[in-house]
Amino acid sequence: MTRNAWQYRLLRMSGGGAPRFSPLLHPESSSCIVNSAFTAWDFCLLHERKNMNHRQSYRQKLEREKAALVALGLISERYAGVSNIEFRMTYYRRGLDAVLMKRTLSFSSADYADFHLKCMGDGCTGGGFDLAPVVAGLAKSRKKTTKGKVYCHGMNHTFGHASIAYEVNIQYYKRDK
Repeated sequence: MTRNAWQYRLLRMSGGGAPRFSPLLHPESSSCIVNSAFTAWDFCLLHERKNMNHRQSYRQKLEREKAALVALGLISERYAGVSNIEFRMTYYRRGLDAVLMKRTLSFSSADYADFHLKCMGDGCTGGGFDLAPVVAGLAKSRKKTTKGKVYCHGMNHTFGHASIAYEVNIQYYKRDK
């Protein structure tokens, strides 16, 4: 029920003025005792405060992620001479239908050098796949392609719950001779 619907319902029951909150109207009324001086407007303010705190924490999370991206730097800054990086990946999970999805990601030299991919497993916390060492090894040796497999080491109910088979292709700028 929306905030306006609650206000209308409370206003109609109280006969006008500042309506008093009735515990019978609130869906969680069986678990809480409400003071009779607590008005519907107070209830709405508490609800708004809760939403505002959620929005604020989400904004802070976005700001932290943005700061982490800026700290990683651009591909052109970290890997000199790299013009394009392409990942071809197949996500696997445990179970009968093992292939979760196939995905291709392309990065240009103007993109951020963030090669940490989140785990797609249900309930996985703190996991993911870090392909930055793979890219760093390729760029250092000036190789063009490599294949491999990485596993998620996040917290989940099952060990080895997700993995990625990857192929990384790097294109370099042509050197002038």
